[in-house]
Amino acid sequence: MVMRLISINIAAYVVLIALSAHDQETGSSVSKLLGVEGLKTLGAAWRTIGLVDRPLHLATHMFVHLDVRDLLGNAFILFLVGRIYQNEAGERRLLSTYIAGAIAGFAVYMLLAEGFE
Repeated sequence: MVMRLISINIAAYVVLIALSAHDQETGSSVSKLLGVEGLKTLGAAWRTIGLVDRPLHLATHMFVHLDVRDLLGNAFILFLVGRIYQNEAGERRLLSTYIAGAIAGFAVYMLLAEGFE
């Protein structure tokens, strides 16, 4: 499960980079479908009202990374800690913890983003 989660994160990063490059080269409407800020809006809404407009943020933000360093750092930590946790708790528990942690992180981010806006 750890390697699947890492693979999904890498695949999401590659797809977003490819779509961003495609948008820049062609002026395409791929980003326009996602709003003013384009593909970056898949990461997290800047305001809670954004979550109402784009509820998919709750799922997509856990697979979006700012840059390669962010992606590799998260993948490395997931690989080290995730394997230990998976061996102790099992694959299903790892996946549920990953998702619960992502939702909790999103909630904290939203609270902080609203507080500093």
